[in-house]
Amino acid sequence: LFCDFNKLKSDINKLIKFDLPAPKLGGLAAIVEGLGIGALFLALLSGLTWFIAWECKVQWSHYVKELHGSVVGLIEAYIIGHGSMGLLHIYLSTKNK
Repeated sequence: LFCDFNKLKSDINKLIKFDLPAPKLGGLAAIVEGLGIGALFLALLSGLTWFIAWECKVQWSHYVKELHGSVVGLIEAYIIGHGSMGLLHIYLSTKNK
């Protein structure tokens, strides 16, 4: 985004008007994809850290397990949000035809 929220604002305004924005660099679709990839990376990193701490029998491994559970919650939120946007996309596509 680099502090340029114009494309995001225009995409949100189009969604408010029940119109589908075209995917573009810095738009809503690109941001959602980036958030999903970031959440997956955090889940992978925290899971790997938890596994290594658990295998090494580190005392604080249960804290890493709790952190990993919280990060996996981000994946769940992403799946729900992404699925909702997909349903909205299908609805708006059929409505426009």
